[in-house]
Amino acid sequence: MLNNPLVYTDPSGYSFWTKVRKPLAALVAMIVVPQIGAEILASIEAAGNTIVAELLATGADAMTVLSTGQQAAVIAAGGFAAGGITGGNIESAILGAFQAAASFGIGQATGHGNLRIGGSEYFQNVLAHAALGCGVSAAQGGSCKSGAMAAGFSAAAGPVISGLTNDNFYAGLAGRMAVGCAGSKLGGGSCEAGAVTAAFDYLYNKCNGGGALSCEDYAPGSMGSPEANRGELRDAAGDRPALYATAGLGALATGGAAYGALLVAPTTTMVLTELAGAAAASVGAGSGSVYGTYVHTAFGKLVSRVQGLHSEVSYLNGQLVRNGLKGSIRIDVVEGAKTAPKALYDLKTGGATLTPARIQQIQQHVPGGSRVPVIEIRPPK
Repeated sequence: MLNNPLVYTDPSGYSFWTKVRKPLAALVAMIVVPQIGAEILASIEAAGNTIVAELLATGADAMTVLSTGQQAAVIAAGGFAAGGITGGNIESAILGAFQAAASFGIGQATGHGNLRIGGSEYFQNVLAHAALGCGVSAAQGGSCKSGAMAAGFSAAAGPVISGLTNDNFYAGLAGRMAVGCAGSKLGGGSCEAGAVTAAFDYLYNKCNGGGALSCEDYAPGSMGSPEANRGELRDAAGDRPALYATAGLGALATGGAAYGALLVAPTTTMVLTELAGAAAASVGAGSGSVYGTYVHTAFGKLVSRVQGLHSEVSYLNGQLVRNGLKGSIRIDVVEGAKTAPKALYDLKTGGATLTPARIQQIQQHVPGGSRVPVIEIRPPK
């Protein structure tokens, strides 16, 4: 089973390949199976939805157009395959599916990607993974201590490894697995079991799906990739890149939102710009308020499929309220929890612009006030 040291024991004691072939095969399954599943489901979605088809045509990762339930399903399938390979029976396959889905669920609760070291979500993430590692290992008759140390150490070291590897998918995966191996060994378990446990954390929590495209958001050379973001900064915590994007520079005029705008993860603005372009393309050429409404509607449908983003959210006097309530303001996109937004995005088309007065009006009604950046999104020309 996944964390049972006996799974990786070679009875002869001589063959290294015998010890590592199952973990390696499981790792391949963990990466490939969710991506294949995502491609199949995305193709089905695209067949009946021109907006999704347009988005996929831009080169977007298939995982981003799936609902949260669909993402969980394909990730569980990857865990099922990996568990079946390492354990060789249906029980280990089911436990693998649970571990994969739980890792994804931890990411949903505390955040995918890189978390700020020292933040509450970071500690919650580390503790949750340690508990999961302990539980899975114990369920297999192994050591709770080794499972907890492998998973906990991997999660704790995640942001550091991402910084050292510049968020390279393969280097990050290798680094996490090395830490998981060391943690398991320190806890009395096997290196192979710890490495597999760390891979679950990395692929299904940090990377939200298993593949390089999921983890790095865009393939090399595309919008949002390291090649396209040479102008990145590092925020005060040093663990999350920020980009001098057009939206960030525009926020300088507002004073209170300027610093916050520069701390927003660069890929969010890039993703929303791509979605705005796909929405505009699906509607076709046009102008005026009616055209803008059509684009907003198509844009909202795309945004609703992206994990961590919420479309068409209304606030009044710092409280979340129903859409259409008198006196409330409606936000096109909210990043983070609706009750504690990290950033807000306002879609504009044609000659409309996000003015300082509008930003101030929005910040007066949202939780967090002027600390929450408000950023303009516009379809690319």
